[in-house]
Amino acid sequence: MIEFFKTGVLESPRAIATAAHRDNEEVGFVAPSFDEGTIVLKNASDEFVRLEWPKTDRVTAKKTDRPIATMRRPLPPGKYTVTNYRMVRRDHGGREWFISATGKNIRQIEVVAGQTHRLDLRPEIAMNCRVKMTASGVDVQAVIMGEHHAGLTIYRDGKRIPMEFVIVDADGKELASGPMTYG
Repeated sequence: MIEFFKTGVLESPRAIATAAHRDNEEVGFVAPSFDEGTIVLKNASDEFVRLEWPKTDRVTAKKTDRPIATMRRPLPPGKYTVTNYRMVRRDHGGREWFISATGKNIRQIEVVAGQTHRLDLRPEIAMNCRVKMTASGVDVQAVIMGEHHAGLTIYRDGKRIPMEFVIVDADGKELASGPMTYG
């Protein structure tokens, strides 16, 4: 698959990582509900653009100190569909955690010239589980989702965190356990 991407058949989405834009350009703006991360949008022409909010110096810039003008990203006016998002947070030890979600139609937004659209993406994680007894043992299925049923994966320090399941009976005796794949 990596070789396929290297062929250039699919281009990476254009990245926008600053609030800067040409003064003669008619643009609207998107500002996120998070401090650090990315959002991938698809426009009406099926072209993708990636909005980025890179890591900031946490000593000098706190969320309340950062004006919306520095957090907004310019886009041509129009309707867009959110197809991916990644939200980054750091724990008290400084380790990076992030969630990465992908969906065909997570949310639709409209960017209006001269206005800032606040995109409030929720960092919540939903999980649906199903356990079924089969002739060969136990079948455990889990779906981990972000906003609007987007498939979601959880990472710590750049690596997907492992998830395991344990099934116990009414007395607390372990009936089955094992690793889960997700994302």
